[in-house]
Amino acid sequence: MAFGLSSCGLVLGYGDPVELGEASDAAAGRSDDASANTPGDAPDVPFCSSLSTPATFCSSFDDANYLARWNAGALINGRRSRDTSVFASYPASFRSAIERQTEATPAATIAVDFTGFANRPLVARIQFDLRVETAGKTSGGFAIIATPLINVASGPPAYLMQLICYSIAGDPARVGVTLGERSQLSPNPTIGHALSQPLVLGRWTRLVLEVEARSLSATLGNRAKITLNETVALDEPLQVPLGNGTPMVALGIDGSDPNATDWSVAFDNVRIDIK
Repeated sequence: MAFGLSSCGLVLGYGDPVELGEASDAAAGRSDDASANTPGDAPDVPFCSSLSTPATFCSSFDDANYLARWNAGALINGRRSRDTSVFASYPASFRSAIERQTEATPAATIAVDFTGFANRPLVARIQFDLRVETAGKTSGGFAIIATPLINVASGPPAYLMQLICYSIAGDPARVGVTLGERSQLSPNPTIGHALSQPLVLGRWTRLVLEVEARSLSATLGNRAKITLNETVALDEPLQVPLGNGTPMVALGIDGSDPNATDWSVAFDNVRIDIK
């Protein structure tokens, strides 16, 4: 499947009244079934405080200043908000949705960079709770719902790893998922790695992405593994060199098919570990 992908322009606080934080390299209960979302589900300790080992970065969107630790993002034809009606752990999640007003490619992202890991190989474990609330109604319609690894160079990103959801013909209750990788420094198309299982609309899924980037100039030893609720959905070599740059993680919609209007995605309990 071919996808027309966003340029992933990350703009500090663009168009969003919510304050984003300063540059980071920050150190972060979750409910398995958060469908009830009642205050009775509240854990004794917030998600990030409950971690037994400190993370490189953690965010669970629980406070009013819920984007304080995120230092970049984009907002074009989209909406990003703190959602207290749907969450994986009490009291809130982050929601990204398309809200078209012009023909421009939609984006409603938040991002954080890790300058301490610039221009060097890395091993990363990126995990979050994910809930696709609504999806495009057109068969084959798609949206980039997250960009869990970007290598930001002085010009266009040297590398983009994107989670792409797409509508499945005859199956309105689920969406397919592909992990795409590309470089904006070359004209080569996106290389897609299809996940072996879809996402169910309106249901929380714990997604864990493990990336081994042993080389920046080549792909030997570079690999990605994704588990969904502890079930392996992808474990494949990467095929696009990461190149030099500063690693960044971005969540939220950052591109879709031209006719998409209905995509809405929630995130919670983000934990990022890099070494």
